[in-house]
Amino acid sequence: MNRFHTTSASEETAQSPGQSKQDLFPLPLSSFERYMTLDDTDAYPMSFVLIIKLKGSLLREPFYQAVQCALERHPLLASRICHVRGRGPCWVPVATPKPQICWGDSPFSQQPAARKRIDLAREIGLRIAVDSDSDRADVLLEFHHACTDGLGAVQ
Repeated sequence: MNRFHTTSASEETAQSPGQSKQDLFPLPLSSFERYMTLDDTDAYPMSFVLIIKLKGSLLREPFYQAVQCALERHPLLASRICHVRGRGPCWVPVATPKPQICWGDSPFSQQPAARKRIDLAREIGLRIAVDSDSDRADVLLEFHHACTDGLGAVQ
């Protein structure tokens, strides 16, 4: 069963000023990435969480800018998976990647069981929850394992 939308190689790709991104995409999934997507279920999602505890006030606009800068540096986190004719499942960049960012108390930031798996056919492989007040912030980052491993997420 095909879990990914079918697209042509020219559809849905972001316009990139650099030649390297145009040469990179659509990028066929590696064997490991394919395994991570095929083994991804609601009961056993192939994602992992990093929690960052900060002191001080977290400003939303600079935080959004930092997230966008990180997505520019990590092309798989700014991509979805589509079935490309003649190539199979491929990473295809999202023109304007916007990860889900939940501020305050949300089910996403509370219990792992309350979180739904990241569907890379519909969204990019990063979700963020922020719980903050005037003197501290807890930032929860959830990554799909097909997009990055723990070392890549920390970088």
